[in-house]
Amino acid sequence: MNHFDAAYLAHEYFLARQRITRLLEGRTRELAGLPVQTCPAWNVHDLVAHVAGIAAEIVKGNAPGADSQSWVDAMIEARRGVDLDGLLEEWATVGPVFEEMAAETRRLSVPLSYDTVVHEHDLRHAIGAPGARDSSGVMASMEVGVWLMSNDLDRRRFGRVIFRAGGREWSCGSGEVRLRLDLDTASLSATPVWELLRITGSRRSFAQASALPWIGDFEDGLPALLHMDLPVQDVNE
Repeated sequence: MNHFDAAYLAHEYFLARQRITRLLEGRTRELAGLPVQTCPAWNVHDLVAHVAGIAAEIVKGNAPGADSQSWVDAMIEARRGVDLDGLLEEWATVGPVFEEMAAETRRLSVPLSYDTVVHEHDLRHAIGAPGARDSSGVMASMEVGVWLMSNDLDRRRFGRVIFRAGGREWSCGSGEVRLRLDLDTASLSATPVWELLRITGSRRSFAQASALPWIGDFEDGLPALLHMDLPVQDVNE
């Protein structure tokens, strides 16, 4: 399989959309206000406004400009008065249209399949519903994450980082190997590839991440390796 095929990634987006919808259906009132620890500015309603809103705005032709954060903030704010059921209805309407668009271009399918799978697990943590940790979406998102990290590492001229998890090995960046992390030798309670996705997606605290069996100077590589601030508190999923 080609994890960077636009149609393949658009299908992974569809599967993540379906899983998120099933997690929330019938429980929207009790879950909407729950905080999302891994996205500390958001509650569950905000998270769904984000994933549904991205699809809706792109379908309407409202693509992000240079300031993508303002674009994201605006779409969440615009949906404050829509309840969680309404957000799911919006996503159910625009989702198939967006998926057809994403199947035609990696410009949409690559970042947004990754974003939606990562936020699926943010949601699962927030509502106490772990699952889908060995889904094809996790592996596809890990491949996308490696590509994103490689670009960041090369831009900062850090060198290479080697990851191993679930019997797979990924090489990020180019040049001299500066860091290695083998999660297959670590004591984990979770699926190694899923855990690697959460680590590289900045979903672990500095204490949690630095305690892993890195070979090399993890702290020196942190600014180049991760593109978001790490949580202050430990995230236990």
